[in-house]
Amino acid sequence: MTSKKHTRKKTDKNEVEVEVEVAPKTPVDKSENFRKLAIKRGSKAALYIQLLGNLSSNNYIYSQEQVDNLFGQLEKLLHDTKIKFVPRAEGSAKIRQGIEL
Repeated sequence: MTSKKHTRKKTDKNEVEVEVEVAPKTPVDKSENFRKLAIKRGSKAALYIQLLGNLSSNNYIYSQEQVDNLFGQLEKLLHDTKIKFVPRAEGSAKIRQGIEL
């Protein structure tokens, strides 16, 4: 079964709407897309977590309360995100975004 996708193509003077038939993605395609995005996004997350470690240098002054607050929020966000991969009942609470200090 194919689906139809409408796209617009612009030429120098005109804009034409074109209908293109698109085959649905197979489970293999979706799995490969997940793998590629997980590697890309996971690598970015790991980099930023490592950059947080740089805040422990003598260039910064911080309290243990600030550190506990930061990592507590990060741990909650990671836990809430991991839960999204487990089937859950409808209406579950959405995760909150961002970090506040």
